Amino acid sequence: MVAYQEDIAGYDVAGIIHLVDGNCDKARVSRIFTKTALPVVVVGDLHGAFPEVLSDETQSGHLATAHLVGSGHEKIGFIAYETSNAWMRQRIAGYHAALKEYGLEGNAWVVKVPYPEHARSTSEFEEILRPDVHAILPDAMKRCSAVLCASDVIGKLILDYERDQAVGADRRLAFVTFDDRILFRGYDMSAVSHTPEMEARTAYQLLVRRIMNPDAAGGKTRVPGTLFVRQSSRRQRVEGGLLK
Repeated sequence: MVAYQEDIAGYDVAGIIHLVDGNCDKARVSRIFTKTALPVVVVGDLHGAFPEVLSDETQSGHLATAHLVGSGHEKIGFIAYETSNAWMRQRIAGYHAALKEYGLEGNAWVVKVPYPEHARSTSEFEEILRPDVHAILPDAMKRCSAVLCASDVIGKLILDYERDQAVGADRRLAFVTFDDRILFRGYDMSAVSHTPEMEARTAYQLLVRRIMNPDAAGGKTRVPGTLFVRQSSRRQRVEGGLLK
């Protein structure tokens, strides 16, 4: 951050947009930005010290669930992460809210797998998750006709399991993932995504507002997710002509 301050010192900078990543020392960043006279907008959670642009994870969980209900599914599960991260709790809350709205709360089934937060790459993340996800899929296929996946990595692991175990169409799960990394778009998975473009545009608009009116209220601005429908959520199990 010291180098960062020196970099901008010689330029005519009107404001700062800061992207919070998983390795960010939030307390230190807050102290540094508090000392600057420049308006600051944060993309991510910085404990409310500055105006924040956040993904609306509760809306995303609701959106994904409502899509599966609208596709005819009633037994919808959620393969979630065992983590204290707020985004996971919020996605699950949106899932429960949607099931309650459609009178399906009695069908709720959430199973959690450990979150490999110390993985150093996407491939390592996937390999750590693989045995835990594959272990719960037989039960998921018995209980549910569709599931939400905590991330697109879990969605890919479902596809891997179906291929390795030669799972027939009558047992395959319909599913919706989150995050939608470009890496996995070739797998034809439906996903709720928060596009960086939308978050950046929102942050820019907030920053301009702060520059024009330094006393403007801060707070949190939540960006809704966008559902991209692909083949994974179009799957249907048919028994006697009826969707299971």
